[in-house]
Amino acid sequence: MTAVVRTAAYPALTSRITLDDLPVRRWVECASCIESQDIEHTTEAEAWAEEHHDAHPGHSRFRIVRQTGWRIDPSAEAICGATTLLPPTFIELEKRVVGVDWTGVVVTCDNEPHAGPDHSGPLMLDGERKGTHHWTAP
Repeated sequence: MTAVVRTAAYPALTSRITLDDLPVRRWVECASCIESQDIEHTTEAEAWAEEHHDAHPGHSRFRIVRQTGWRIDPSAEAICGATTLLPPTFIELEKRVVGVDWTGVVVTCDNEPHAGPDHSGPLMLDGERKGTHHWTAP
């Protein structure tokens, strides 16, 4: 598996992306062999199981499997972790000029733990990095 595929198949969790937000893959599989079929609805599972059983009469046990992949970023433990909301002036400008609403987005300082008020962290929107935000904490 390439690094790009591995990252896409196993996205990192963030403050904005939780397990409930990640895609789920479902499939039905035969418990007697290695054959399986991706499904969206349980009716598809039943139909596939009937067809599989007709082709393989001794195969009568099936299961539906749900899978969600994610990864833990090992560097996440060694970050500053200070957070801030984006300033209203930035939010209004982005809405007006670009049409993107950053309301409620929290930015987390991803620098190594440090003393001092200067922080920076990734601008994340819908799971995509859009840039970097720098701020000075009070």
